[in-house]
Amino acid sequence: MEQATLLSAVMDVLWGDENDSAPKEALAIASYVKSHGRANHDNVFDVLDIVWPDSTITARLPTSGEVRNDKSEVWFDVLFVDESRCLVVANRGIGSAIEVV
Repeated sequence: MEQATLLSAVMDVLWGDENDSAPKEALAIASYVKSHGRANHDNVFDVLDIVWPDSTITARLPTSGEVRNDKSEVWFDVLFVDESRCLVVANRGIGSAIEVV
């Protein structure tokens, strides 16, 4: 499983969108993150820091789709070691949405 897809599945579990089809790996990683004392498990960036510290994160301004006039919203391109990618949408520093690219 690509790391970007796994991150998306982990965040689904952490955000309460888990279902019976969640991969076992995602459930295990989510459990580990929840038990980690210094993490806000609702924040994608904390999960990336704990589980994928070797990922590369690059900020960019929203460029397509529904662009709101909210200066606190920033998009981040995340590149994993396996070369999979995802887009993280953050508001006020909290990564709150993810899309696998």
